[in-house]
Amino acid sequence: FDFIPEKETVRLLNPLSSELNVMRQSLLFSVMENVERNVNNRNTNLRFFEFGKVYRLNPETIKGDDVVKRYQERQDFVMIVTGKDADDTWNRKAQDLDLFYLKNMVENVLEKVNFPMDQLQKNTEEESRMFVDHVSYVCGEENIVTIGNLHPAVMKYFGMKSPVYYAEFNFPAIVSKIANRSVKFQPIGFCFALS
Repeated sequence: FDFIPEKETVRLLNPLSSELNVMRQSLLFSVMENVERNVNNRNTNLRFFEFGKVYRLNPETIKGDDVVKRYQERQDFVMIVTGKDADDTWNRKAQDLDLFYLKNMVENVLEKVNFPMDQLQKNTEEESRMFVDHVSYVCGEENIVTIGNLHPAVMKYFGMKSPVYYAEFNFPAIVSKIANRSVKFQPIGFCFALS
């Protein structure tokens, strides 16, 4: 896939197999393998998240440079949804999950970690070959989260027919924005009524 830069790939010197000879640059493929496995086992209404490390090589450095300059290890957090919001019941027909459902989940996560939501701005100008439709949210110059409908090429690779919606968080940027925010709280008051 051309959205995974070949020149930033970290290759292993002693790989276990030819399929496992590089470090992952994105959590997309591991979470999509789980989606594919579940869909193949007829579990089609899915909401997944994954939190893990990704690795990149800085192509502008040379071999003698410091390891910290040459390689980047970063924590990433992704969410993915596909299928319907629930099973059909006698009084309610299930609704298809969509981009707005995932957007609501993303906003809830950001609010729960006390992210300054008033500083978020939409960026729809950025092009992406990973998505068909997508939106990025930025805070200042940093991309915070990108949400979108996965590209048909990705869907075809994993044999998926129904739409898959994916969100990729810039976890280090989120942590840096919430690190200095103060949290205000007050004790919960209890009121007892005597009868």
